[in-house]
Amino acid sequence: MSQPTPVEMLEAEHRVIQEVVAGMVVLAEKLDGGEDLDVPLLESIVEFLRTFADLCLHGKEETLCSRPWNIAVCRHTDAHLAV
Repeated sequence: MSQPTPVEMLEAEHRVIQEVVAGMVVLAEKLDGGEDLDVPLLESIVEFLRTFADLCLHGKEETLCSRPWNIAVCRHTDAHLAV
């Protein structure tokens, strides 16, 4: 089995973030339905997004996409993930 490319790794990490955001939607729907807010879970989600998305993932994106030979690949990836 071959190692994933850097872009494939970024795509996989974006999917993880998308799953967490989908979970936030479920929490919001429960809150709208009158259920109590799970504060520790929300704090964990915020910490994950701050740490993983802001610090880890964005740094990798900047490193990968700042290389001239990767700019077109990164633009394609961004467009693909925005769908």
